[in-house]
Amino acid sequence: MKEESSPFGMPIYYNAYMNRIVKTANTYLNNNDRLIYSYRGNTFLQGGELRDTEYGGRGRIDCSTLVHLALLGIEYEQSPYADGNISRFFDAACTWYDRDNSADNSGIMKAGDVFGIHSDRACDIRRAYGLAKYCRESGLEIEKYEDRRPGDLVFFEAPQSVYEEYVRYGAYMAISHVGIVAEDTDMMINATGRSSQKYNAGHEPVRLMRISEKGQPVITARIAAEQED
Repeated sequence: MKEESSPFGMPIYYNAYMNRIVKTANTYLNNNDRLIYSYRGNTFLQGGELRDTEYGGRGRIDCSTLVHLALLGIEYEQSPYADGNISRFFDAACTWYDRDNSADNSGIMKAGDVFGIHSDRACDIRRAYGLAKYCRESGLEIEKYEDRRPGDLVFFEAPQSVYEEYVRYGAYMAISHVGIVAEDTDMMINATGRSSQKYNAGHEPVRLMRISEKGQPVITARIAAEQED
């Protein structure tokens, strides 16, 4: 896929391929026993703890963390969750994002600088609502949801129980969740959970589930080329 610039001054994930995205996401699905859903998104992407030491050292993940890892082609065994090497992820991210002033004294990338989570950046793509805005304003939105393909991204607005909270927060279109369309396009791979069920023995932080379980997506986007060369 040709490299292009978005209105945010950030390049599109031009080297991501649809089959690679699905393959990569599946490696997290296959390692559910090593992961835990991080309610409110307190993952390493925004400076949170990589692992939840209180609950067996499981890696903290949420929906948009999974998506960024998949878009970068970083499978579970090469991820920070497997070896604790956070810098590898941010080095990969910097293939696409501005590196200026984004390393601290240890050389580890700052999540805020890579993903725009500071107030002086135009778009917070770290979270689902910011990534949705990035996709729409970069011309990556698919006009018809029915045209979705494996590897596409589907975005959902917040459920009624927390909808007003997302509106007050200023989340774009009150979007709270993103998933990756699976090989069966009625299904998606996504990280999901609630704080009340977070530590249940049967908890699966990364799930293959029907898209309809989350409702109708408000944005569907294609951020990748169709096939890997």
